[in-house]
Amino acid sequence: MKYITNLSDFYKTKEWEAFRKKVIHDRLNEFGETIDEVTGKPIYKEYDIILHHKIELTLENVNDVSISLNPENIMIVSFKTHNEIHRRFGNYKKKVIFCLLYTSDAADEL
Repeated sequence: MKYITNLSDFYKTKEWEAFRKKVIHDRLNEFGETIDEVTGKPIYKEYDIILHHKIELTLENVNDVSISLNPENIMIVSFKTHNEIHRRFGNYKKKVIFCLLYTSDAADEL
């Protein structure tokens, strides 16, 4: 693989394309379906299949094939799940925290 200096270039390499096909093929279920490894639901459309790197790719590690092309560093997820993982487009559950403050007067009434 040629030395990558731009992450988007990595996803255009022959090595990535071959790796992606192999990972998807190797993980088909008994019905030949690609399964979202987070939700457990089938992914029916090819364009919805995302290979998510558990260790995020950066310019510092993209040329390290033990990270970028390691099947153990990959989760197959749907486009929607991938956006939720990265909290894109508001597709995440907001955490709401309530704080109750009791003054000494209020504590006496309990």
